[in-house]
Amino acid sequence: MNKKRRLLTVILLALILGLGIFFRFYNIDKKIFWHDEIYTQLHVAGYRSQEWKQALFTGKIISIQDMHKYLHLDPQRGLSDTILTLATNDPHHPPLYYMIARYWAMAFGDSTTTYRLLSAFLSVLAFPAIYWLSLELFGSPIIGWISVAVIASSPFAVLYAQEAREYALWTVIILLLNWSLLRAMRLTRDTGCLKQKKVVSWGIYSILTALSLYTSMSTSLIMASQALYVFIAEKLRLTKTVIAYLISATISLILFLPWILVFRANFETFSNSTAWSRTTIVSPAVLFQSLGLNLSRAFIDFGWEYEQPLTYIIVFAVIALLFYSFYWLCRTSPLRVSAFILTAILVPIAMLFFPDLLLGGVRSLSARYFTPVFLAIYLSLSYLIATRLLSSKFGSVIVAILISLSLISCAVNSQLDTSWTKVISYSLPDRKSTRLNSSHTVISYAVFC
Repeated sequence: MNKKRRLLTVILLALILGLGIFFRFYNIDKKIFWHDEIYTQLHVAGYRSQEWKQALFTGKIISIQDMHKYLHLDPQRGLSDTILTLATNDPHHPPLYYMIARYWAMAFGDSTTTYRLLSAFLSVLAFPAIYWLSLELFGSPIIGWISVAVIASSPFAVLYAQEAREYALWTVIILLLNWSLLRAMRLTRDTGCLKQKKVVSWGIYSILTALSLYTSMSTSLIMASQALYVFIAEKLRLTKTVIAYLISATISLILFLPWILVFRANFETFSNSTAWSRTTIVSPAVLFQSLGLNLSRAFIDFGWEYEQPLTYIIVFAVIALLFYSFYWLCRTSPLRVSAFILTAILVPIAMLFFPDLLLGGVRSLSARYFTPVFLAIYLSLSYLIATRLLSSKFGSVIVAILISLSLISCAVNSQLDTSWTKVISYSLPDRKSTRLNSSHTVISYAVFC
């Protein structure tokens, strides 16, 4: 690469990175503070559902100020109240993010914007995290920088960077967790590496796995894909690497055991609150359409559904590009690279999609659960861009179009007061179409007003 082209590449990467950071903070308070984000504030403040339901749903007119009381910190309630609220009302949401959010709110205030700013700042940490992971996986700085550009411009990543939920934190931890696994495996194979360094590397992996579990119980999807990858990489042999992995994974589960016991004790609450994901039945066609739409939204997202004919073209084009990246990855990269990315993609999809397809349910309709999949797809596409597309004019045009459409998607979304990520609260800005059919939506609606 000559100096002129290298300079142009640096400028373009810096521009994409700058725009990615800008869109994560721009109009961060514009979109409605929706159902799940309301629960974030309720949990952080330490109010259990029976408390605010009993106080607010009395059959009398309640002022917005009375509702807001439950969305702000109370000096009489501490961190233990936050943890107890999660344990009894939402045991499937582990406490790490909410603990961080509580201290953040204590330091900077507990407004809507402040909670979202925490996610935005956390999301920026994904840039160095995915660079380190790419460097560990591919050994190429250029692929690392391209992966930073891809995640920086991803409209999916930007939307969830502005949500007062745990997904931005989980994204960073997933990237570091994958990096730590690959690093620990590499050091274990290195005969010249000190034993102490190997032990420390697996210790880091154990801690990050536990932190990921304490952020989201969907980490089980990642653990399943990593377990399969380790056995594939070690050719189904009980090597030192496999033994070290099994010990580290066990330590992680032991560290997570307190919340496992909490979850088990409050399993009925979890079962009741998530029954919708298992009992709602949709057709296989809808499941496949949703999967395609979710995958395409990682790169191009104008908020369109399939009612917009162009959506089919976008979904087809993105899926075709992704499948080509998988083909190119398998054809040209070492097994340890292709196996890592493909297991990270296929295992979570299989665990979410096929139960819905075979048994019924809508678990796979929620794009946020596919976060580990999207991160692996970013890596696969970055590898294709660096090793194939940028070497030709036609490929460079494809990359330019893709990144441009991603950034345009971010620009379009930044001007909207709602998005598909708001799910049941999506139509709240349209007062006439809003139906206040649940206590949770009432509070979301009141705060929006």
